[in-house]
Amino acid sequence: MTSIRARVLAPLLPLTALALLVTAAGIHASTRRDLLASFDRGVIASARSLAAGVEVGVDGTPAFDPEDLSLPELATPSPDFFYVIFGAQGQVVARSPQAPAVGAPAGSDGPRVTDGPPGFRVAVLPVVREPERDPKDVEEWQEEHPGEPLPEPEPQTLWVEVGRATKPVEQALSRLRRRLFVGFGGLFVALVLLPVWIVSRALRPLEALSRRADEIGPEDPSARLPEEAVAQEIRGLVRALNRALERLGAAYERQKRFSADAAHELRSPLAAVQTECEVALRRPRPPEELRGSLERVLCRVRKLAAMVEDLLRLSRLQNGVLPGGRGEVDLAFVASEAAALHRATAQAKGVDLEVRAEGPVWVRGDPGLLEEAVSNLVDNAVRYT
Repeated sequence: MTSIRARVLAPLLPLTALALLVTAAGIHASTRRDLLASFDRGVIASARSLAAGVEVGVDGTPAFDPEDLSLPELATPSPDFFYVIFGAQGQVVARSPQAPAVGAPAGSDGPRVTDGPPGFRVAVLPVVREPERDPKDVEEWQEEHPGEPLPEPEPQTLWVEVGRATKPVEQALSRLRRRLFVGFGGLFVALVLLPVWIVSRALRPLEALSRRADEIGPEDPSARLPEEAVAQEIRGLVRALNRALERLGAAYERQKRFSADAAHELRSPLAAVQTECEVALRRPRPPEELRGSLERVLCRVRKLAAMVEDLLRLSRLQNGVLPGGRGEVDLAFVASEAAALHRATAQAKGVDLEVRAEGPVWVRGDPGLLEEAVSNLVDNAVRYT
């Protein structure tokens, strides 16, 4: 059987690991979402800054003039930044040298950010511009197109696409993953060690009881486990153990009494057998005397065997084991048999044995035990009369 610590940790380890993994994944996903949202706002802001440099000439030709823009990426080209400006017909108006080949965006809805090339987020910003009406430009147009009417200004929708590499987001997420690994790894170890410590602390009273139980020996059968010094949850167990100790103590006392009784009962017959044998061996004897000695020894040995059987029966009775079955017994017949068995001994001592019973006296009990009890009563009565 596995220990309590193992049974506590067996389900706790995977559950704790799963809970921490789910929590870490949730934190990572939430942080990534927030970082991308902030990053996307920055990409849209860059697209709006570029849109300030988009204009449409008097003849409706779109152009891009980045000179007045204050974007650092325009001054120093970077592989982590690109832009493409599309005209109303989908033609490329301007693009950065490192811009990938991308098609004109579809639709004219508000600014949006999507995944672009691998590792990039791309902001698409529609820009509505009307042709410029600067007097200088109008004069130049009239010189180039004498006699032609000035075109009516029609607004055009252009698109500004700006892409930024997501390296800052990935670097921040990488730092977050390292911190989660260290922090949640330490938390996992703490959450595993804490139940072990709690279980060990809870088992200390049981370990103390185990040591106290080991100290209880046969030299002090009345010793018991302390009930008041233990927690309420295990007090019932302690009471049950104390009751078991009481039963063991009672059995031990019965065993001691049985041993003392057996030694007392067997001492005299064994001494008589020993004396008979020593007398018989003291000097050479004729066969008739040796035979008489052997017969007396055999008689005493038979009595010893009967005595041993009685002691064994007594031991079974003390342990609550009945040797036979219960049934209807004629007590008058049992008394008559006992009287007949001891009548010769009684007559030798001048004692008359008489059984007075008008008929059968039926009782319920063990026949063998009743016969032995009545026989012992008659024997004691004859012996001490």
